[in-house]
Amino acid sequence: MKKKLKKTAKKKSKPVNHDLALREQLVSLLKGGEAHVHFMDAIEGFPEAKRGAFVEGFRHTGWQLLEHARIAQWDILEFSRDAKHVSPGFPESYWPKTPGPQDEAAWAKSVQEFQHDLQEMIKLVKNQKTDLCSAIPHGQGQTILRDFQLTGCDLYTTCEPCPMCLGAIYWARPTRIFYAATATDAAGAGFDDAFIYDELKIAPAGRRIPMTQLLRDDSLAVFLAWKQEENKTPY
Repeated sequence: MKKKLKKTAKKKSKPVNHDLALREQLVSLLKGGEAHVHFMDAIEGFPEAKRGAFVEGFRHTGWQLLEHARIAQWDILEFSRDAKHVSPGFPESYWPKTPGPQDEAAWAKSVQEFQHDLQEMIKLVKNQKTDLCSAIPHGQGQTILRDFQLTGCDLYTTCEPCPMCLGAIYWARPTRIFYAATATDAAGAGFDDAFIYDELKIAPAGRRIPMTQLLRDDSLAVFLAWKQEENKTPY
């Protein structure tokens, strides 16, 4: 006697909430970690005697960088949520007047305010009512999600940027980059940075992963459409 086989219903996969996933990723980036150092990890144990000291090759002290980060973050936060906000004069008002803090209390106050505004920015991003992608009404094309221009900013990194990061950096147009380890140092630690730099010097067809050009005329039509678009943000 044959047994009847019961049909098992296929479980439907839940649709991906892309908006929620984007917000979670932004929060992760704001908190730090992954490719970025956590804020508290960067300043924890910072010697009090060296907070106002200049290091050879660097234009700013630890105190100046801390205050600069606090002021810049506060400005971004308030601009994002308050149409009446007036940004401080750039660049002079984004930096403290002295190399070092007046006392321990000034340092602690700066750290506390940075952390407070960071949490406020995280709340803004988490809020489902916050439109991440539409242009801020009182801005000049900026959105909560991004403003690709970093004109006037200095970038500090633990290593010479890899080609992917370097491309993003050039798009963002900061003023200067300060880095510690070199691409060669990164290669010695097992990263492919130097190898990719070498690949860029080779003609596309001869690279380790060969590249073949196709449909150039069709792609030029896309660029032509971009050129003719009136409602665009120039790069």
